[in-house]
Amino acid sequence: MRGGDGRLWFLTSDGVAVVSPESYQKNRVAPPVVIETVAADQRQVALDAAGRLPPRTANLRIDYAALSFVAPEKVRFTYLMEGFDTGWVDAGTRRQAFYTNLPPGDYRFRVRASNDGVPSEREAVWAFTLVPAFYQTRWFVALLAVVALSLAALAWRVRVQQVRGRFSAILVERTRVAREIHDTLLQSLLGVMFRLDEVSNVIDVSSESAKAQLVRLRHQVEFYVREARYSIRDLRSPILQSRGLATAMRAVGENLTGERSIAFQLDDTGTPRTDLQRIDEHLLRIGQEAITNAVRHGNAATVRVELRYHPESVVLSVRDDGKGFDTEPATVPDGVHWGLRTMKERAEQIGGTLQITSAAGQGTAVEVAVPITPSNAV
Repeated sequence: MRGGDGRLWFLTSDGVAVVSPESYQKNRVAPPVVIETVAADQRQVALDAAGRLPPRTANLRIDYAALSFVAPEKVRFTYLMEGFDTGWVDAGTRRQAFYTNLPPGDYRFRVRASNDGVPSEREAVWAFTLVPAFYQTRWFVALLAVVALSLAALAWRVRVQQVRGRFSAILVERTRVAREIHDTLLQSLLGVMFRLDEVSNVIDVSSESAKAQLVRLRHQVEFYVREARYSIRDLRSPILQSRGLATAMRAVGENLTGERSIAFQLDDTGTPRTDLQRIDEHLLRIGQEAITNAVRHGNAATVRVELRYHPESVVLSVRDDGKGFDTEPATVPDGVHWGLRTMKERAEQIGGTLQITSAAGQGTAVEVAVPITPSNAV
């Protein structure tokens, strides 16, 4: 109960207790604070040592205390680990601080105490250094960077050597093919051309038709010689580069069909592009092979070539009214078989699709469609 003078009376098991609220006085004594012990990975650390912790220290415990004779349980603490904490940590009445997996570096542990809001006059400070492991040092990181750069440089050199090796192999093969063409095909065509000149000079004057035919053959062989010579030098058709695919295809078709008086027709639609040299080269060779098959094997009377340019593709179609053939591989003649295989390989090299339609007595249709992609537009 509360008495008239403001004192509070309590009945306890030991008797009556009296408390006077007015007699309470706040404890204004600043408590001194000290760091008692430090343990690193469960092993004690001497506080008077150089303050160096071994590498790979995972757990750190710091015990601290403050002296108060009135009410030590009411002393409150705050601490800060400079180099790790971003602000002061309110530990309350707890007298321990724990840290795990601190990175290597220099640190200062600071702790304060307060008694009824009265702070300690001085902080307790412990400075220490956590020594890095060898793989955490700067020189090790620099060594790794040097090793990585060396490996990258080595990989680059190996890649360059591989590319050079492949280029050398391709160059050797191109040289061999050029030499074989020069020593066989080109020389043979030159011999035929010279022989035709001799025949045209000694033939009887009355045989004007035969002489005109020989002159035509001579011009035709001259065209083949020019094509072969240019192919040896640059592996491209001179007519194709100077006049375009339609003109080159017309020249090839007229030369192949003219010797047998076969009707030849070429239709081209759309707008030709000058950036499709690789596609044009393969299409020219595919069309040449298809016309050759129609003339030599199909006994055609008419050959029609259609060349269609679309915004996203190029389509070449060669149709004849010859005797045709069975498209089963086992029944295809050897000459036609190898020609079809060559056309298919060329179509695949430029990402196109080849379709051959033929039957006995119904002629033959060869159509190749090539999409225009950034890799082809060169």
